[in-house]
Amino acid sequence: MTISFNFEPIILILLGISLFIALIFILWEYLNLHSLKNCIKNSKSLNNNNREGVSVIIYADNDTENLSRNLNKFLSQEYPLYEIIIVNDGANEATNSLLEDMVGKTPNLRVTYTPNDARNLSRKKLAVMVGIKAAQYDIIITTNGNCVPVSNRWIESIAQHFNNGADIVIGHIQQQLSSRFNQHIYHYDTIKYLCHALRHKPYRGTSENLAYRKSLFFKNKGFSRSMHLHFGDDDLFINEIATRHNTSVEISHESLIQILQPNPDHEFSITHLRRKFTERMINSAAFPLFAIKSLLPLISSSTLIAAIALSYTNIVVYGFALLLLILTTTTHLHIYHRTGNLLKTSRANALVPFYTFAQPFFSLYYSIKSRQHTTYNYTWRPLHK
Repeated sequence: MTISFNFEPIILILLGISLFIALIFILWEYLNLHSLKNCIKNSKSLNNNNREGVSVIIYADNDTENLSRNLNKFLSQEYPLYEIIIVNDGANEATNSLLEDMVGKTPNLRVTYTPNDARNLSRKKLAVMVGIKAAQYDIIITTNGNCVPVSNRWIESIAQHFNNGADIVIGHIQQQLSSRFNQHIYHYDTIKYLCHALRHKPYRGTSENLAYRKSLFFKNKGFSRSMHLHFGDDDLFINEIATRHNTSVEISHESLIQILQPNPDHEFSITHLRRKFTERMINSAAFPLFAIKSLLPLISSSTLIAAIALSYTNIVVYGFALLLLILTTTTHLHIYHRTGNLLKTSRANALVPFYTFAQPFFSLYYSIKSRQHTTYNYTWRPLHK
């Protein structure tokens, strides 16, 4: 092979495009990191003097073991005025027995349930509505029976935003996933909805750690627009009620909620599939924007490969490609590691660049799959757990 140092104009154009797209991707990642760091910094300076009463609604569905182990962590929050309302789905006898014993000992614990014979309604949404109607206070925080706060200042860290004019607070959750690829997907999805909300364009939250005013819930007529769907109590609902002015984000360590599941990777896949279904009903420019962002590494690499193919004897092209690969990979891994540390999601590892390339294909697969089983998301079909 004859080594050449000559450049055709098309080669320079392709190399320039590859570099430009790679820089856009890295800058986008850095802006996400900057937004998350500012969120934590700003939450520390919020006014926390006036503390309104808070009603925490816990949706329990066969969560006897989790509640017996973790309920005390909800009841021992360092907040002066709050209540815990557990909505027992279907009045599970084992859970009822546990809760009846605790209610008499704990004045701020209340229990209600959804009837077993409720049909053609979302049981999760019905349970949340029952809890909200029973709530004494205007600030509502929702979570599930398989969740636990990592700090006794969880309520305080969420509620402080309502003192500063917020009507909705989007919290953050932590999942213990064994699959590294699932960890990457969870990290990617978390960055998407949190950072978009931090840029005053909220479009979803997560029902395991979500807060809003009771008055806003009833003003919006609750979940009336999506009661025909099993899910959507966080993404569709937040998309309906959130604006650039009434929504805050809280991601400090004290505000974190952990999800405890016996088979977390399986549950994560099911949840991801359900979100892909409801995603189509969300009115937001976020999704085409995220799709473009996920394609940037592929486009940058493709143009680089094209430049090499058209000038495979030019050693300078190989050197440029190697240098660009090293710079973008190390920068991406560094930012990924820092955002993972901030959110307690995923640590950077050597496979992250490959996961990043696979991301758009994974998203496309789940989008197609979600369209193949649409009827199971509607309440006229039994919910498969």
